[in-house]
Amino acid sequence: MPKKILYIFLILATLSLATVLSLRFFSHEDAWICEGGRWTKRGDPGSEKPSFGCGAEERIFQGIVEENLGDRFILKENSIEKIEVALSAETKLIGKDGGTSDKNDLRKGFPVKVTAIWDGKTAEAEEVRIIDEPNIIVYGPEAGATVGLPLIIRGEARVFENIFNYRLKDENGKTFYENRASAAAPAAGLYGPFEISFNYPAPAGGRGTVEVFDYSAKDGSETDKVDIPVSFDQGQPVSKFKVFFPNSRKDPGASDCNRVFAVDRRAGKTGAAARAALAELLKGPDVIEAKAGYFSNLNEGIKINSLSIDKGMAKVDFDKTIEAGVGGSCRVSGIRAEIIQTLEQFPTVKEVIISVDGRTEDILQP
Repeated sequence: MPKKILYIFLILATLSLATVLSLRFFSHEDAWICEGGRWTKRGDPGSEKPSFGCGAEERIFQGIVEENLGDRFILKENSIEKIEVALSAETKLIGKDGGTSDKNDLRKGFPVKVTAIWDGKTAEAEEVRIIDEPNIIVYGPEAGATVGLPLIIRGEARVFENIFNYRLKDENGKTFYENRASAAAPAAGLYGPFEISFNYPAPAGGRGTVEVFDYSAKDGSETDKVDIPVSFDQGQPVSKFKVFFPNSRKDPGASDCNRVFAVDRRAGKTGAAARAALAELLKGPDVIEAKAGYFSNLNEGIKINSLSIDKGMAKVDFDKTIEAGVGGSCRVSGIRAEIIQTLEQFPTVKEVIISVDGRTEDILQP
């Protein structure tokens, strides 16, 4: 065979072998390939079927952490759409300060920016960056919710001495209720949960805003405010009554220890209005009432053990908290006046007997 032909044959054979090897090692013969929106097995890929769908692409999401499930979390994007974001050992987590963070730091309510591989249904996070760490996070009510009596606010707070404020504004932006609350943080600088249940005066109009915020210890300015637009349930049946407190403006110097003044309150419709009125009395004046001079002689945290009304006589039994630290005959008289006049507003009550853990003698001594 002429050498020229032999050379040509060898070149063609080499090219053929290279083509076969290329098809073998660089084709989809032993791989999972995407066909018709599904992963198809070719040959022996030596790996499990990909967990993400065909056509996956890198995308960026931005929203609020709705729930941290450990190996994944739910991201609420645009306040409506919810996306499940998977976390892996390779996921890079970055804190607000730019340093390395931990998946446990993905607290509900944190705004985050996520770079992920997205297949149209599920996101596998490559990077999660915490945009902010708000000191007050409100879980409920949600924006746009319809609220009634009582209104319940739930969330977490990381605030000075665990104390923060909340208030209601009507549709004209006027504050018609404000009060204080506390978070149950285990230590300073940590988040603590809170749940506030309260009744409020009738608002002007059907819409308004729930605001949860803190007053700066430095200059008294409002900080960390969360605004939640809501609708007020104006069709809810209610019970209306009064509670009675002393007032330093109406009775300067508290010249009459038994003198108390009526404040309007309301609650969801109930057949036990007297007990509801007592419960409101024990909450004390709210911030707006306190600014108007109202105060209470009653301790915080008092519990009603029982209340019965029979033949014009109301018997009310409190726990021992009502006596804690009580001193002075004027204060004792004031405590009795608040309770008795709050109960005697009801036509079925002509007389009130107060007891403490079942005792009627030697209670509320000055």
